[in-house]
Amino acid sequence: MHTQTLEQTEQGKGPKPESIRTRCNELIKILEQVLSSSVFNVNFRTIVSIPCEQCGTKIVRRVHHDQEAFIANCIECSASYNITETDNHQFNWKPLVREINCINESCNGSAQIWENDIKLGSQWECADCGGKNKFLLGIAYVSQPQNNSG
Repeated sequence: MHTQTLEQTEQGKGPKPESIRTRCNELIKILEQVLSSSVFNVNFRTIVSIPCEQCGTKIVRRVHHDQEAFIANCIECSASYNITETDNHQFNWKPLVREINCINESCNGSAQIWENDIKLGSQWECADCGGKNKFLLGIAYVSQPQNNSG
């Protein structure tokens, strides 16, 4: 139901007043049904939750209908999870961790480190050798053998 353009009015095109009146009466009936309904303020949403694997705090997130995957962070410890929807409309929570090898050359151990813990100064103890591993900034110099030809 839009106002007719000048061209439509001049050429006698567009809907006739009787058809507009009929349509308005139909809309009034529909609106009366809607407005007299006892259903109101309905919020259809999907909520997913799990206890955080790192600290145990319950993580609750709303899933928007157009999201196939998204990242959720624990509000207590900042642990991150990748949340994806499966074919049967369930949700998988995958912790965002990295396997990092112990820097001790004589150790073959590794650890699962949360991505939020991979930052300058954070450290962990190797379960295999007991040594401490720490994230630092640094530069290593490796000398080149002298070429004695000449």
